[in-house]
Amino acid sequence: AVEVERLQRENARLAQRLAQTEAVLELQKKLSELVGIRLPSDERDASS
Repeated sequence: AVEVERLQRENARLAQRLAQTEAVLELQKKLSELVGIRLPSDERDASS
């Protein structure tokens, strides 16, 4: 039970970190569009 709780906390922490990282990537995309820099395409974008 203690291990499950630890893993749930770690999972929540990693999910939050992932969400923050995705937000930063979106911001970088928007900024690059504003200044006219072409970024390499991301294969994951095609599937979403």
